[in-house]
Amino acid sequence: MKIRILVFAVVTLTTAFVLTNCSKKDQVTQPESKTNATLTNPMDLALAKRIADFRQQIDKLRKSPDLKSNETMTIEDARWNIETLFNATYGFPDEVYCSTRHDSAILYLTVGDDGLVNVDDVAVNYDDCIDQVLDFYHNSGFTNKGFLFLTVKAGQVVNGSVGLKLNVVTGEKLPSLPAWTPFGYGDNWKYGEMLGKCDGSFFNESDGAKQIEVQINMRRPVIHVTPPQRIIYIMDPMSPYKLDGHEFKNSFNENLIFYYESPTPITDEERCLSYAKMNFHYFGEDEVIYDRMPAAYNRSANWTFMNCYIEGVSDYISLANLFRIRHTNYLTYAYISPVPIDQVALPVSIETEE
Repeated sequence: MKIRILVFAVVTLTTAFVLTNCSKKDQVTQPESKTNATLTNPMDLALAKRIADFRQQIDKLRKSPDLKSNETMTIEDARWNIETLFNATYGFPDEVYCSTRHDSAILYLTVGDDGLVNVDDVAVNYDDCIDQVLDFYHNSGFTNKGFLFLTVKAGQVVNGSVGLKLNVVTGEKLPSLPAWTPFGYGDNWKYGEMLGKCDGSFFNESDGAKQIEVQINMRRPVIHVTPPQRIIYIMDPMSPYKLDGHEFKNSFNENLIFYYESPTPITDEERCLSYAKMNFHYFGEDEVIYDRMPAAYNRSANWTFMNCYIEGVSDYISLANLFRIRHTNYLTYAYISPVPIDQVALPVSIETEE
C-alpha cells in the first residue's frame, strides 16, 4: 500500500453561546415536515448501488488488510465515495440542534502517474476520516452531541499527492423544539463580532448573527420517506455558498439579509438590531435559503438546505469610501435521494466506531 501522509489543520468556526438553551420546554413544536419522497427514479437505485459497492470494498479490505486489490479510481470518485458513504453511515442532519460547530482537517492521498488513486489507499483514508471525525466529535464541547454531516473538497495534485479537506459539522441536540415566536421585546442585539445585546449584556458570548443562525438551523425542515426506504444526502460540491448580504432584496429594495453601508464610521446605535429588525432578517434569511437560492441557481426539487453559518463582520470599502457592517452567510446544501434500506442501511452513531 502506498505511503499516505495525514496532516491535521483544525479550524474551529462556530461555537457560540445562544439564549435558546438546549433543554426541553413545557410546550414544543416540531420543524416543518417536507412531503414524503418516493423511490421512483432509477438514478436513486444507481446511487444506492454505488454506495453499497464502495461499502463492500471498505469491508473487504478491513477483513483482509494484506490483500491488495490494485484497483484504481479517479480523485473525484474517491472524494465522492468517502463523503457520501460517511454521511449515509453516520450522519443525522434531521435531528434538531440548538448549536452547531464546524471543524476542518486535511487528509492526504497518494496519486499515481496516471492521475488515479489506489482503492486500498482510499479505504485507509476513509478509516482515518472516521478517527478525525471522532476526535472533533468528542472535543466539540457539546453534551447531547450529534454528527450532522461531512463535506470533502479535493485540492490540487502536488508532488504526487492530493489533499482532501474535511469540513465536519457537529451539534448539540435538542430533546424537542421549544415553543417559538419571532424575537420578542428586549431581544435587541448588536449585529455581530460577539458584541452581545444592545444593553451591553452577553458581550463576548453571542450576537445578532449567531442568534439568527441558531433559529434558522433549529428549524430546518425534516424530510420523511416511507419504509423500507431512507434518505441519503449527496453534498453539493459548490457548498458552502457565500453571501455578503446585499444579493437579495424585497419589493421595497430592502436587503433580506442584514447589510448596512455608511459614508461615516459606524455608530453604536447603527450596530444595534432591534427585535423588529431581528425578526425581519430572520424571515429574510428564511426566504433567501428556501426560495431565492433555489431559483437563483436553478436547482432541482431534490436540492435541500443543510446548515448555515452566519458571521457579523465589518470592513471599509476604500473605492467607494464607505464603512460597512453585514451578515456574511455560508450556506450548505445537498441533494436528497431516497434509497432502499436493504442496500444502504440506516445511519448509526459515530461512537460505534470506537
